Amino acid sequence: MQSKNYILNRTTLCRELQERAIRPYFDGLKREGQITLDGMTTISSQVALKAVEDALEEEAQRYAREQKQKKRPRSKVVAASSMTVLLNLLAAESGLLRLQEHLNNSLCEPITPHIRDQLGSK
Repeated sequence: MQSKNYILNRTTLCRELQERAIRPYFDGLKREGQITLDGMTTISSQVALKAVEDALEEEAQRYAREQKQKKRPRSKVVAASSMTVLLNLLAAESGLLRLQEHLNNSLCEPITPHIRDQLGSK
């Protein structure tokens, strides 16, 4: 039995592999990637557009509600209630300031022997 020897030209083999296998494979990957990218771009643009439109619609509704509230006349009951709450808060603030002043003064006074004895017996 005789064996045949084949001599391959390395440059020719590399060129043939490049032309018939590698390049078509990467061209297919490129086409597939471009299709996927185009699809993702379209979908993400649609989602972003919908989000912006929803936010604008919400803002338009909020603005309409505020305009409606501004046009509605204020009742005397609401004004009186607001004034009452304000006066109560001012009175509470004044009382708390006086209490804070009293506590600051009493804590800053030196301890007298009489108070020291009371504190020591506890």
